Amino acid sequence: MGTEGIQDKYVNPYTDFGFKLLFGTAMNKELLISFLNALLFKEEVIKDVTYLNAEHLGTQEYDRRAVFDVYCENEKGEKFLVEMQRGEQQFFKDRSVFYSTFPIREQAKRGEWDYELKAVYVVGILNFSFDNSDEEYFHHEVKLVDLYTHKVFYDKLTFVYLEMPKFNKTEDELESMFDKWLFVLRNLASLLERPRALQNRVFDRLFETAEIAKFTKTELSEYWDSLKNFRDWYSVISTAEKKGREEGREEEKMEEKKNTKLADFGKKIGGARKDQWKGRGMSLEDLLDMTDQEAKKYVTKDNVWPKPDWASLLSEGNVEKAVRYWQNEIRKSLPANAGSLSGQDKETRYVRVVSELRDLVMNVHTREEAKNFYHEKVVPKGYVIPKAGRYVDVPEGMKGIISNKFLTAVAFPGELYYNCLLYTSDAADD
Repeated sequence: MGTEGIQDKYVNPYTDFGFKLLFGTAMNKELLISFLNALLFKEEVIKDVTYLNAEHLGTQEYDRRAVFDVYCENEKGEKFLVEMQRGEQQFFKDRSVFYSTFPIREQAKRGEWDYELKAVYVVGILNFSFDNSDEEYFHHEVKLVDLYTHKVFYDKLTFVYLEMPKFNKTEDELESMFDKWLFVLRNLASLLERPRALQNRVFDRLFETAEIAKFTKTELSEYWDSLKNFRDWYSVISTAEKKGREEGREEEKMEEKKNTKLADFGKKIGGARKDQWKGRGMSLEDLLDMTDQEAKKYVTKDNVWPKPDWASLLSEGNVEKAVRYWQNEIRKSLPANAGSLSGQDKETRYVRVVSELRDLVMNVHTREEAKNFYHEKVVPKGYVIPKAGRYVDVPEGMKGIISNKFLTAVAFPGELYYNCLLYTSDAADD
């Protein structure tokens, strides 16, 4: 394999391959040592590290598994867990706390033990911002604190989060090793030459390791696959975020329109109002005149996607029988109502997603269109987010609607693009 598609000079550290190459291999541990010292201690406190098993099982066979990006300990036995968070997660703080329990629990000793623990550091390098209140505050260091005295209550558990999009220092503004390391992480993939400010031994090692032209054929192939996955994932995330913003604006307008209408408490949905979606299926516009109670009652699959007369559709002969079967299976895979969704405005989200799927699916006419539906419609529209291997994430707004059953139904008979492997955590999790 050549370098087709790879025009950068240096590896992208946000890819799985790039991050593991720079920080997760014993031959490059001096890079990790330098980074941790610059980040946590501002001096050379850590002299050496030993890489530990990155895969951890719970204490029971049914416990959740955790796989860390980088996990090591120094010569004092202190534990360091370093994670690259490539995209925003609703519960990424919870995930950090959960992951911290593994290096804590594994210190437990059989027999008599006084519970003395070695320090644990959890470092999250974030390719997103979670705190928009201060555009210059990007380096978060969190410990257990007494709220009354405002003093550190326990100094052996530290969480560090770096909001990388907020770090905007130029080469001329770099002062400390901490600045230099963040500059490298933020800009390495876009550099055409080595900056003058990064002229010391540890960065000699880094730039030599990161140069793509020096990769072996196997390394190049692995990096290309990792880079492609990262770009595909980033594209899907960007599309989903854009769509979410547009839908948010649309729903705000609808809510304003709904609130401006005079409340008619004596008016019940029925007759003409109920009949208006019969035949065509309920839309978001149909929700405007409904009270919350009416929405809970009438927002159902049978009203949003009325059950087609499949026998009549088959007799028309303009769509293959296999495609009609496929359409029916997808409809059956969707929940009967919004009861399985969580959060506010779940009826609105149910109508929006199910009505959109209704129109997309019933517009498929050929086997080829059905076979390509997952790649051309499901993924681009943000119903799922592909991950490593055959795993996918389901965005928060889609949970309760998009399920394993749905993904199985979408797979055209004989064309299984995936085996309904749904995951709602990082690819490292199991």
